Amino acid sequence: MSTDVIHVITPGDHYSPRTGSAIPSVVHGLASAARAAGDDADFPPYVMVDGSTMHPRYDSALPIEYPGEPRPGRTQRYADVIGSRLGRARTNAVRYIRPLARELRLRRSGIVVAHNLPVLSSLLDDGGHRVVLYAHNDILRSYSRRELDRTLGGMEVVVCVSRSLAATTAGRLPTALAAKVRVVTSGADCRR
Repeated sequence: MSTDVIHVITPGDHYSPRTGSAIPSVVHGLASAARAAGDDADFPPYVMVDGSTMHPRYDSALPIEYPGEPRPGRTQRYADVIGSRLGRARTNAVRYIRPLARELRLRRSGIVVAHNLPVLSSLLDDGGHRVVLYAHNDILRSYSRRELDRTLGGMEVVVCVSRSLAATTAGRLPTALAAKVRVVTSGADCRR
């Protein structure tokens, strides 16, 4: 039985060949490979995109548009880190991610691939989606173990793009979550 695979990129990032952005390029590669393998007959890959982002978009995944929120500024990001150390939620990050989480909750349950978005798992823990954190770099360095346990507790798996990143990431996670770390090396075509 197949299920929807929904890639979620950072709000405001462009799923467009005109930008050459790293994470959308990886998503394009993954979605293109899934389609080439014939995995999308009834369940094509999807990508969540802020409706205000650039066109044309890659045609490898079907876009799911949502109205985005302004990105938190530096002061708001620092406030989130300080608040998280005091046991509070990262309210500015949550505000930024909430519109796409709201849109995801309207869809049938599927596999949500959260590219560099650790906060997303905690916003979807009641929606039936299976969430995968796809870490393209060291995105967890400002999180305490307790916060990671609270934020990523329902995560199915944590994918890292290299062995060294996987080792760093696993070292930051509580034991139960560290066991969920996997490596999927980047399959970028360097000549292209």
